[in-house]
Amino acid sequence: MEVKTLMMSDGVIRSLVPSRAFTDIQVESEFTLENVQFSTIQSRAFSMRVQKAVRMRGCSVKQLRTEAFVLAVRDKVVIERNVFDEVDMRALAKITPDRAPPTQPHHGVTFIFENNTIGDFQDGALEIDDGFREVRMERVVLKRTCNCAELDRWRRRIVTR
Repeated sequence: MEVKTLMMSDGVIRSLVPSRAFTDIQVESEFTLENVQFSTIQSRAFSMRVQKAVRMRGCSVKQLRTEAFVLAVRDKVVIERNVFDEVDMRALAKITPDRAPPTQPHHGVTFIFENNTIGDFQDGALEIDDGFREVRMERVVLKRTCNCAELDRWRRRIVTR
């Protein structure tokens, strides 16, 4: 299926988003999730090719499963101001730059993960593909009691890039 844009906004999904719920979709412009509350996003729930940008903003996710998003992106990925209560290993690892030959000049894909809050997480929860031109991870808040001796270990465990 091919669509110009795909947007989910201002909603609540109380049941889980099952594997392959959104699959084999070609998005010509942007794929946006904005102000949506999810209970669980299963592995490979969103599988699509996006010509421009992917944006996930202001969402709340109780459980984000391994490889929940399988996205090939041409421009940028922006994940900001979200709350993730539980993040499985490699939850974002299948968000990748689109490696198909570009039809227009192409300068690389940017991955931005900013101002997000994470509760529990498995090792490698924020592992991302190494094909991105630029990666920014800033202001990531861990909802845990501070243990200064553990901070460096948490940083190494959550991002295994």
